Amino acid sequence: MTNILRAFGSDNYAGVLPEIMSALAKEGLSKTHARAYGSDDVSHEARLLIKQKFNCASDDSSPGVYFVFNGTGANILSILACTRSYNAVICSDRYISDKNADLEYYDAFLS
Repeated sequence: MTNILRAFGSDNYAGVLPEIMSALAKEGLSKTHARAYGSDDVSHEARLLIKQKFNCASDDSSPGVYFVFNGTGANILSILACTRSYNAVICSDRYISDKNADLEYYDAFLS
């Protein structure tokens, strides 16, 4: 029997659930062409569902929904949205993450 390495250091380590892949394949096959970078029908529908879940208006007056492709991007955008250039970010020494450059990028961005 072959041992398979399992690690949780990144969301990029694991495959996607078969149900998700099937839904993506079905959606992709039903359309011949779709706009990229969040302008497609699926992204639009996802934004509406997220706003509905958080009881936000579905128009442009409510907070935006922005999709990022990985956890590092999500971490950086979240920190930048919550802080100003004069704020500090303090993390516990028990902060569990394999994304060591998040806060370094934040510092470089504001410097």
